[in-house]
Amino acid sequence: MSQKFFKLVPDNPNLPFVKYGKIFLSFSVLLSLSCIVFLFTHGLNYGVDFRGGTEAYVRFHARPSVQEVRDALTPIGYNEAVVQAYGDSTKGEYSFQHSGIRSLEFT
Repeated sequence: MSQKFFKLVPDNPNLPFVKYGKIFLSFSVLLSLSCIVFLFTHGLNYGVDFRGGTEAYVRFHARPSVQEVRDALTPIGYNEAVVQAYGDSTKGEYSFQHSGIRSLEFT
């Protein structure tokens, strides 16, 4: 009894790569040029590693709102800190970024 196995590539493949070469080349050049134009018009999005500044991830037991975290950071000099909730919303996890370099002291 013979079994017929699945064939990924046929026995006699006849794929016309050269026939469509100019189309593939023009698509590749168009895609490369559009990426270069996008890079020069929008620039790179540097993270805190290259911009400098402070980035911290904190977890609170009390689960404050984002505005309450911002209000708590304002008196200690983080007026323009970007505060975002992340992870599970019930755990009270937040991240914040500030462009200045300061030491962080939490109590």
